[in-house]
Amino acid sequence: MAMKEMTEVQEEARRCVKCGNCLAQCPVYAETLEEPLAARGKMALVESIKEEDPEYSKRYYKILSQCLLCGTCAENCPNGVCGDEIIREARALLVREKGLTLPKKAIFKYFLDTDRLMPLVLKAGASLQHLFLEKIPEESGLRLRFPLPFVDSKRFIPGLAPDPFLGFRSGWFRAEKETMRVGLFVGCVSNYMFPRVAAAALDLFLGNGISVYIPGEQKCCGLPAFGSGDDETPRSIARKNIEAFAGENLDRIVAHCASCAAMLKLDYPVLFGPEDPFRARALAFSEKVSDFTSLFAGVWKPEPGKAAPGTRPVRVTYHDP
Repeated sequence: MAMKEMTEVQEEARRCVKCGNCLAQCPVYAETLEEPLAARGKMALVESIKEEDPEYSKRYYKILSQCLLCGTCAENCPNGVCGDEIIREARALLVREKGLTLPKKAIFKYFLDTDRLMPLVLKAGASLQHLFLEKIPEESGLRLRFPLPFVDSKRFIPGLAPDPFLGFRSGWFRAEKETMRVGLFVGCVSNYMFPRVAAAALDLFLGNGISVYIPGEQKCCGLPAFGSGDDETPRSIARKNIEAFAGENLDRIVAHCASCAAMLKLDYPVLFGPEDPFRARALAFSEKVSDFTSLFAGVWKPEPGKAAPGTRPVRVTYHDP
């Protein structure tokens, strides 16, 4: 990956005219009401920062870390400034200069990008979670039994599934009347917390004549590390995920988590520079990636003004990262 220099990132940030349109859109600003934490404030900081400044790491890290990279500022910027991309690039420069914090380094390099440690730890966590969490009446998750530092005791926490989805579902699943062959990228949340979501996606595929390949060796998409400015770990993860889906003659690669789909489709090619021989494979892979809902929008084609067969009226929230 050809990493941008600070001067290039600052030049992009200078396109921000400080109109303040992002203030009404930024969820971090809505929560804190602190100007430096809005996109406009972060653009001003990126413009003015000097790497030799002794406060560079502390001040920079504190402010840049408080961004969700949701892209709302970019979506609503009248000048077309991609604030989320600038902030991520600024984080990457900071990681290059100062390195990752110890907790992030441990999680990204020795947890996300491993074959056995992550499944092992989370399976143990599923067995022990009843000691620290108590069930709540709703099915939305768990609540803390005992207070933990930095965690609101009233916060609902999704429970870990006793068995991850990839622990009992992997390989080929053939539809009776095959019309398409897809690879299913499960993602961490469905794999470890909501395996029923992945199972429902599999059933929908098979019921609509779509054969599904689920590689058991697939990993996290790498977004947590990438968003934190770590390019090395997601690059390693991307190689392994691309290899996991290779050689199966798939028509599409589908993710039912929109964040995972965005990472696979938009960011995997960014991880490999023009001179990297793996870039062509990353581009070919990303071109096949689809979000689950966008794929099925083409499979189910209702008549104008009518609902698709077998559907019922429900109120839903659509996550568009």
